[in-house]
Amino acid sequence: ISHKLKKKVSAADIANTYFERIAGDIQHNFKISESEFLEDIPAYGSILFNAVMDRGVCLEKDLPTVNMDIRSIMTEAEKLVGEVQAQGTKFDMEKYACSPPASWENSFPHLSQYDYLRTVIRSRKDNVYDNLVEQNCKSVREEVPYSFRKKIYLNNNEFFDDQKNIDKALESGEIILAAVNVSRIFEDDVPRPRKLYPTHYLTIVGRQFNDTANRCEYILRNSWGEGCTNYPHHKCDKGHIWVPEADLSRHLYETIYLE
Repeated sequence: ISHKLKKKVSAADIANTYFERIAGDIQHNFKISESEFLEDIPAYGSILFNAVMDRGVCLEKDLPTVNMDIRSIMTEAEKLVGEVQAQGTKFDMEKYACSPPASWENSFPHLSQYDYLRTVIRSRKDNVYDNLVEQNCKSVREEVPYSFRKKIYLNNNEFFDDQKNIDKALESGEIILAAVNVSRIFEDDVPRPRKLYPTHYLTIVGRQFNDTANRCEYILRNSWGEGCTNYPHHKCDKGHIWVPEADLSRHLYETIYLE
């Protein structure tokens, strides 16, 4: 979406849309606990795109993701919610208005101190972050004026049948959203069979031919920052990973193109 809009979209906002509008329904419908869900999160890219297009997006400048300390934010918010619940009508909002919590200063630039406090004290521990994101972004959300098309891959032969379309999109300057199983494509150094479903989305941003290895490789851009410790078996440079086409073909489940 950032590539299409030519504006940097907040990754925190996209994640919030996923967890607020999709993940809860999945947990409820399939009767799984939060810990089970977080351990192996199924990827639902097309459903998420529909939710994002319906809601709009908050830009990085409006909801900063870089250096956002979610744990500190949640700890402070949940503590405050607990105090509100414990004190009830005796809760002194003016007291807290004079001592802003440090972790919120740069996290929600469109919330005043009063707006932050008012949102928190009207929330529960399980929805306080969702409410803060919504209040911060509601007046600055941007539309996503695109449609999308997707391609499902049931096996690696279907990848090779469709490879020319992936290459054509890359050659025209587009990037492609790809659903993969992270544990299989990055963590293993030996070929393994496909799992039933993907667990993560990332983008295919380029390709190259590796003369030394005599193979085609695709360049994947992940959302885990510029570090490379998560990719011990692949060449990596500032969070860009070179994955052989054979590995990608085994563990690619879906591609999504914005149009």
